[in-house]
Amino acid sequence: MMSQKRPRSQIARLLNLLREPVYFVDGQWRIRFCNRACLEWLACREEDIIDRRCAFHSSLDLEPGDALAAGLCPPPGAFDREETMGTVACLTPDGQLRRRHARFLRVHDLEGRPALLVVVADKDGIDTVPRLTDISPETTHQQLQALALHEQIREFRQGIATRFHAHLLMGTSAVAKRMQQQVAAAASLANHVVVVEPPGGHGAELAKAIFYAARPDPQQCLVPLPCEELDPDILRNTLQAFAAISLPSGLTHTFILENLHQLPWPTQQVLYEFLRRPPHGIRVIATTQSDLMTLASQGKLIEDLGQMLSTFLIFIPPIRERREDIPLIAQTLLEDCNVRESKQVMGFTSEVLDILVQHDWPNNYAELASVIQQAHNRAAGTLIASGDLPQDFRWAFQKKLRSLKEPEKISLPAFLAQVEKELLARALRRARGNKSLAAKMLGVSRPRLYRRLVQYGLISPEEE
Repeated sequence: MMSQKRPRSQIARLLNLLREPVYFVDGQWRIRFCNRACLEWLACREEDIIDRRCAFHSSLDLEPGDALAAGLCPPPGAFDREETMGTVACLTPDGQLRRRHARFLRVHDLEGRPALLVVVADKDGIDTVPRLTDISPETTHQQLQALALHEQIREFRQGIATRFHAHLLMGTSAVAKRMQQQVAAAASLANHVVVVEPPGGHGAELAKAIFYAARPDPQQCLVPLPCEELDPDILRNTLQAFAAISLPSGLTHTFILENLHQLPWPTQQVLYEFLRRPPHGIRVIATTQSDLMTLASQGKLIEDLGQMLSTFLIFIPPIRERREDIPLIAQTLLEDCNVRESKQVMGFTSEVLDILVQHDWPNNYAELASVIQQAHNRAAGTLIASGDLPQDFRWAFQKKLRSLKEPEKISLPAFLAQVEKELLARALRRARGNKSLAAKMLGVSRPRLYRRLVQYGLISPEEE
């Protein structure tokens, strides 16, 4: 019986003769083979890409090999069709994102398991989000919408997000652009920073984005510390330990103090005494749900500490104030689920996107992330459908819709009575209490006016 190794090597030799880049993806979304043309296009070695998982995502928070493999990800659903058209991308050594058309052919490996043979066009030729003509005819409008969001995230992360690494900075709204500018400005300075966030605002994520946006030296450390019940001695020892680490001139370590509004008073005193004696080589980025000077006025924060830290403020707005960014943020969170999980989901149905945009998100970004993680876990298809959303979330949304659809009931008799009462009172005021003149102004008899005034409590029955 011929060994399996020999036919594999024969197939590999044949594929290496091709001019077009070709690679092989198994049912676990791992790249098992790249021909020479593919390695040349990717500008990498075989060991850099083989066995890497090419999940459907655009994250850059990965090792270089994993990020490279992500650009080769098949669209979810490719394993269900004989042939799928799509696009793949790779990052050039000079930092440019290059796209190519690709054909994803469903095949079987030598053990009979489903796999994909991917044939890539031999020329770069896609500079924008894929057009309808670039995609398989079987692709639905909703899948195309998901692919468009996927490409938009890829472009965004290749540009702005390579420096920021933060979901809540995704977007093109005026609010998103303002936060992007603020993070860039904070990264360029050595000042302490305060991030004021709403509940569930992911302020710590934005704080980390500021640190990484500055392209820190490998010697610089990022130290996140939750402030709830933070012991004074622990903070003192930690600050002193990092201050003792020698850094080149101008460099600092960064402490992220999460939820500074919950920092105990004795620990506040330790922090204040340490920071007021420079040079110490420590920069603080604090997150809080209240402005520090407001906390100081309420006696919850040392005022001098609040002034010391509040040299640069960034406010994270509630997500409901940037609804146009929600589809992009949601797609980003969904693709991050693809990185963590074996299941691969392409995007959302139009109905679900409408629901996500309309919801008020009282717990903001944290709530959105939780809903999408649960929906990803429940999804049975390539798109998140409304039935995949958490049940309590759907109930809350349906209750909101019912309240919007049910207009306030108006009692016509009560409404007309209120109008009549207001007219009577106005006529009586204009007549300066003269009932005969008021009756004449209203075109009614004086006895009728009197009965109505008594009925509506505008005069007492004893008045005449």
